[in-house]
Amino acid sequence: MYIVKQIMHFFVENVIN
Repeated sequence: MYIVKQIMHFFVENVIN
């Protein structure tokens, strides 16, 4: 899914920050 990938990336960036 496209949206799922976007959300996963956003979540990863949030966790890293």
